[in-house]
Amino acid sequence: MTHSQTNTHKHYQQLSFSDRATIQALQAAGDTATVIAQKLHRSKATISREITRGSVTQLDSKRHSHQVYLAETAQAMHDRKRDRTGHYAFLKTGRAFFKALARKLTRKPRVHSVDSFVHFYRDQGKACPSTTTVYRYIDAGLLELDNMTLPKKLRRRIKGYKNAHKRKNKKIYGDSIELRPAAVNDRTGVGHWKGDLVKGVLLQSFKSTIK
Repeated sequence: MTHSQTNTHKHYQQLSFSDRATIQALQAAGDTATVIAQKLHRSKATISREITRGSVTQLDSKRHSHQVYLAETAQAMHDRKRDRTGHYAFLKTGRAFFKALARKLTRKPRVHSVDSFVHFYRDQGKACPSTTTVYRYIDAGLLELDNMTLPKKLRRRIKGYKNAHKRKNKKIYGDSIELRPAAVNDRTGVGHWKGDLVKGVLLQSFKSTIK
């Protein structure tokens, strides 16, 4: 019988709403966190944290309170947390900043650039995205601004590794003196000499020693 073995680790994946609904059903059936983790092929710590976060207090018919895991509640909490983080979190939390940025960059004469306004806004103690993030939002078309509003951005030449500048007329003066053969350093051959020079003033004589 052939046995297949692998040591490849599975990358962590976030729980989906289907997983949360399964957790709710299994917990209602009396399964423990260990059993649920085995059935979903997840770690016990992941299931335990999920049950703790998604549990709410309910009262039974005898007015006794107990914790119950609800998939919809857990999914709603996950969605709210996701909206507060990530690459596009500032689109919702920084609306005042983006309105002020659009107003400053479209006025004539214009005083601020994207970078200067980001630092100006941040110096006032207000939270705002970085300059790179703002440019990324503009390129993605997520703001009222566009690249035509930023004339200097259209003229920017972004250096890349693929299109690196190569000098065509670079002068090559020969091999470095550090690469000279050992026979030259020993001065055992004919015609090899060493000169100790002293830098002097132009058009004036100076002493040199030849060995």
